[in-house]
Amino acid sequence: MAITTTYIAHKKTYVFLLVLVFGLYSQTMNLGFYSDDYLGINGYQTQGIQGFFNNLGVPFFMPINYLFQFAELKIFGVNYTTFKIINLLLFYLTALFVYHISRRINSQLNTFSPNSNSNFTGLLAATLFIASPYQTETINWFASQAYILSTLLALVSLNYYLMFKESTKPKHVIFYFLFFFLSILCKEISIILPIIIFAIALLFGRLTKESNKLFLIGNITTLGVYFLMRYIFLGNIIGGYGVETHLNFDLEILGFGIKAYMAKFFLLYRYSATLALTLGFVFLALAISIFVKPSSATRVKISAVAALLLIFIISLFPVLNLETSFLGSIQSDRYGYLPSVFFAILISSTFGFYSKRMCYIIALSAFSLYCTLTIYTNQIWVEASEIRDNLVLSIDNISRNDKNILLVNLPDNYRGVYIFRNGFSESLRLKNNSSLRIAFTHEILENAVYELKSNKNDSSTSLILNGKLTKKEKSNIQHYHSIDQMKTELIMKVSDLKRENTYYFNKKKLIKIN
Repeated sequence: MAITTTYIAHKKTYVFLLVLVFGLYSQTMNLGFYSDDYLGINGYQTQGIQGFFNNLGVPFFMPINYLFQFAELKIFGVNYTTFKIINLLLFYLTALFVYHISRRINSQLNTFSPNSNSNFTGLLAATLFIASPYQTETINWFASQAYILSTLLALVSLNYYLMFKESTKPKHVIFYFLFFFLSILCKEISIILPIIIFAIALLFGRLTKESNKLFLIGNITTLGVYFLMRYIFLGNIIGGYGVETHLNFDLEILGFGIKAYMAKFFLLYRYSATLALTLGFVFLALAISIFVKPSSATRVKISAVAALLLIFIISLFPVLNLETSFLGSIQSDRYGYLPSVFFAILISSTFGFYSKRMCYIIALSAFSLYCTLTIYTNQIWVEASEIRDNLVLSIDNISRNDKNILLVNLPDNYRGVYIFRNGFSESLRLKNNSSLRIAFTHEILENAVYELKSNKNDSSTSLILNGKLTKKEKSNIQHYHSIDQMKTELIMKVSDLKRENTYYFNKKKLIKIN
């Protein structure tokens, strides 16, 4: 009954957000799989349910995500369009919770002006979350589905916490811990949620000894069970990218991470230096205008927005010491998926400082800019899929006659979209090209792939060989790897390997070079 009542009350908003989600991503419905997708699909197919107990042998602990994706494959088969529809529906549900959480936060903080309302603030937050150009990697890449699931479950948990603050019903506390636990079992990024909850409690000024004790004990217990399960299943407490990365609290690295994410979200840094500069001036002007003739109510609002900014920064903690390649390309945008929720809530909350007319002008401008950049970014994914398909088709054509192939310049990524960083052999098997035996590894072994670094941003250079290597070939490959050869120099010298069937991939087709 409550769900039906909520739907009726917000029907127009729900329909608008649904149309926006599928409209913005309509051009990417049939992209196909990329890179790590092939490794994951191959793992699900070969290990089956047994893979649940070793997480496909990787150090990331995502058992709920494993069960979810395993079920997708069992029910729908290897069908990218189906996976994409599921991703978009999860994305849509997440946006609905962004809408309701923003409404609840702003209603309790009263950060909106008399001419505005929490429905508008919530709608703006959900719209900015959906239209953000930084969501494409998470939404288009099957391997990123864990981020969507984890974030959705984290927001369900957060919503129950806010409901508890409104009603003090014990069942809401139980659901908070349940969905928080499920969230971190999907992906570790939501492990920061208890600190966000504590910051929100401070913001509301509703901390009591009883609730503090309850949430402290409950969160410690939940995290304790989680880390115990990690140790039992994977043999270590800290997994992911390793202790050296996740427990690296070097202030210089963390400081740079904060600056990088600020440039990414507030200035849309990578899209244009001119755009970044313009947005910087706009944000500065809007910030200054807030302090013109400040009233006591305005000072309260400033404090509330400052607190929301702090919550946004807190949401960045799990990813601050990870690499920041997103400043220049799509690569690693997924790290900012959960923080983008709190960024959208933060930005929408600042609109309460302005008149209704000013709110609508700025909101429409931001919405139009975001949609334009998202469509532009999705086009990069389309182009990357064309490059991948051209390569696979070319391999399929030549493998009918050539079984011993040397491929130079296997694309690692295209403008940040991973193409064959991993999973090339698995992609060929998925295409039923089992006659071509190509192993995929980064070691100097027989039947191996040798990845040679290039100073090109959109591709690293690789060799794929089927057969034994001579001592001279091993020496050449090690030499190229150590001195970071230019791609063109490598192509000229690689002919010294004297292989019969050597091809260079130029993003359109394979060209024989010997």
